[in-house]
Amino acid sequence: GTFFSEFSPEEVTARLWGAGVELDGAVVADRLESLRGWGNLTVSSSVGSPTSLADYYKRRNRYLITRAGREVRDALAGLAAVDVARADAGHLADLVRAVFDPHEAFTSEITQFFAAINQWQSRYDLTPEEFTFFAEVLVGYVAERLDEIERTSRPIGRSLVELGPRVPTIVERANRGLAARVEEAGLGASVTVARAPGSTAGDWALLAGWFVGEPGRPSRITQLGADAV
Repeated sequence: GTFFSEFSPEEVTARLWGAGVELDGAVVADRLESLRGWGNLTVSSSVGSPTSLADYYKRRNRYLITRAGREVRDALAGLAAVDVARADAGHLADLVRAVFDPHEAFTSEITQFFAAINQWQSRYDLTPEEFTFFAEVLVGYVAERLDEIERTSRPIGRSLVELGPRVPTIVERANRGLAARVEEAGLGASVTVARAPGSTAGDWALLAGWFVGEPGRPSRITQLGADAV
């Protein structure tokens, strides 16, 4: 229930104490870092406009649950595990939606992260010494996040390549499942069904473009990473 909510170690400690779990703050901080290292948590990219390096570190040290990229990967794995030519069309439509819904959240988070990097380029309030130190910290932070994005996106790209030949069948049968549900509800004559993401081959091509590069055209993730560097 905490997707996209951010918590400092102090806030996590307070919540644990409120739930009757008495842990020392240093222990909580250490365990949060372990969870971040294992990929269960990430650190916030929304540091706002810190007024000092101490303020930057305080805002930087906020944790949130990783979600969207992992859900895209899991949904693709679920789609790859079914016989798309024989699976129930309604179930197939659900599997397609499970791919594209979290992908929208994933791309939104990625875009916000790179937008934040652009905002951090101009820090005229810092002394030359502070700016040098801030830049070193920022470079390390960005490199860490780029590694995290690459780890998430690489298996997604592999899954999309493997699913590529089956996309026409997936699109045709998933659309049939959505239309059948409308008919079964007796709404065929009165309801216009909005086109769902993933209902055309073009949607799948755009999805693949985020994670799979072609000669002369890197993936969207690769291009964003290069821009960040």
